[in-house]
Amino acid sequence: RAVRGAVLETRALGQPAVPQPASPAADAGWTHSTRTGSIGGSDLEIKDLTQRSVRVTLGAASRAAGSAETEPDEEVDVLVVGGAAAGLAASACCQREGLTCVVIEKNEASGDIWRSRYHRLHLHDIIEECHLPLLQMPATYPTYPSREQFARYLANYRSVLGLRVEYRSLVAGMAPSQAAGGGWALDVARLDGASRKRFVARHVIFANGVYNDALLPPLQGKERFCGKIVHSSRYTNATDLGWANGKRVLVVGWGNSGSEIALDLVEHGARPTLLARSPQVVVPRDHLQVAQRLLHSHLKPLLALPFGWLALLPVLLLTDPVLKLAARIKYGGSLARAGLPQHWKGPLLRLLTEGVPPMMDVGTVQACIDGRIAVRREGLAGIDADGRVVFSDGSAEPFDGIVLATGYHLFSGHRHFLDAASLQRLGTGKEAIKTGSVVPGCELRLPNVWALFGRLQMIRDAAPALGRRIARRVHGGSRWRGAASWVWWVVEHVLIAWAVLAARRRLKQKARQLR
Repeated sequence: RAVRGAVLETRALGQPAVPQPASPAADAGWTHSTRTGSIGGSDLEIKDLTQRSVRVTLGAASRAAGSAETEPDEEVDVLVVGGAAAGLAASACCQREGLTCVVIEKNEASGDIWRSRYHRLHLHDIIEECHLPLLQMPATYPTYPSREQFARYLANYRSVLGLRVEYRSLVAGMAPSQAAGGGWALDVARLDGASRKRFVARHVIFANGVYNDALLPPLQGKERFCGKIVHSSRYTNATDLGWANGKRVLVVGWGNSGSEIALDLVEHGARPTLLARSPQVVVPRDHLQVAQRLLHSHLKPLLALPFGWLALLPVLLLTDPVLKLAARIKYGGSLARAGLPQHWKGPLLRLLTEGVPPMMDVGTVQACIDGRIAVRREGLAGIDADGRVVFSDGSAEPFDGIVLATGYHLFSGHRHFLDAASLQRLGTGKEAIKTGSVVPGCELRLPNVWALFGRLQMIRDAAPALGRRIARRVHGGSRWRGAASWVWWVVEHVLIAWAVLAARRRLKQKARQLR
């Protein structure tokens, strides 16, 4: 594994860091991000390492595709919408089952969606829980891989497994196919406007994530604000945005993104104010790391099984009060004194009941306690005539910039291309997830349309099962055959886990003998 990791790292470092536009037409589309007033609707923005962006309106893309060169139609077994972690994992597992599969991705390379995030971003789970199926991360990666390391891992994942990904492409339309074989017809438009193509797919997998379109609160008088207003998805670092060295920045929202962005502003010498209205479950990341390490060191055979972590849910629920107590011991009453509202539920209980992950503290809370990050609890009322931010209590303060860490419209990416009848049947947002119409790795309310999303560990476990279910429908076969493949997969994982543990025991014995 160490040798393979070194080879993958070398291969990744040999790739060009910044993809270049493929044509003058594409080059002319590169622009800089401005205000969030232009975000929303069907506008999409794609960013790379230089923080340049391509703004594409789906309606314009469809009109451009109408006058572009038409490529011949193509039939495939599976078409995957989205080429990040879930999309690549789904494609790899479908390809392993002998299915023809194509992935549609709007960025220029696998992992670019991670490269576009704020620079200090690291995965919140330990590396053992972040591998995708069929290929592990390099052994040289740290406990919490950075956004750039995970982006390189995704790029190598596509390259090593030979996955077909259509980059710089958008699904402009999707409707039931009128062909004799049924399925779905999807119109794919190239972002450079050079060509368009129609795919007829027997099955479609939505792997474009749950957090799709930026959720932007109404801000009256925002045109009077003289500084920059950016959503957290557009934030890079304080220096790039001109907010370093004493600039005052308001961060609206204190989830994981807002909290880390506020800490990044402090590290760059800015003076951030954190607007913390909703209560959060605060979990120190080092405490969670201890719990995860204990699970992987003492229950590794169980965790090696597909969905083996589900058997631990009753035990994990017992860790909620332990983590709450540990946070209480670490922070004492400092959270309340700093003005940070706390939620009464434990981290796992709130995640299961409300779908809200805990705030993983990597230093933000201490910065609030020390006064390096100011905290306010009021709501936003708007911008006054002098360009100051007005709060709901009537007070006003001047700021040089505003970061809206206000989250996203959940499960909304498909509303840009799905036909009206299918969209009404499927639904969007949190309601679609609550009603059970959207379950990771399962078929949606539309025939032969599937969804894959969630934590990386869930994706790793669900993707192989999803590939087998689709293969059984495409190639035929009884339910017993599918169940038998499930049984064999479990047995295979048990054998692998047993072999790994046996090898470790032999190595320890040899080490003792050498001593």
